[in-house]
Amino acid sequence: MKRHWSKKRPSKLQFILCLPYHSIPYSFWRTYNDHVLSAEQQASQLATLRAAYAAGLATLEKLERTNVYNDAFCIGHDGVFGTINGLRLGRVPGVPVCTFKVQSANARLTVGL
Repeated sequence: MKRHWSKKRPSKLQFILCLPYHSIPYSFWRTYNDHVLSAEQQASQLATLRAAYAAGLATLEKLERTNVYNDAFCIGHDGVFGTINGLRLGRVPGVPVCTFKVQSANARLTVGL
């Protein structure tokens, strides 16, 4: 049986796979099948790890966009005053503010930091 190869010399595996099935030893096929099975298992494991990585990355991005301070503290302003949960931060001479509100707002600010 004459074989026509391209200009490049074939590898040993290419040459062996071109032989009739019955002329190749059983040990070769056993080794070859074990190798193919191992490669498929590794490819499956790699696909599983990539899927887990993608899911973890999506969760991380979602958590990075979450701001817990917006849920815990309502930060805003009331005129010239900054407010936390409706409590004023600081005071000005012309506007009376209860000392309790200023202290409470400062305490909330400290807890938030």
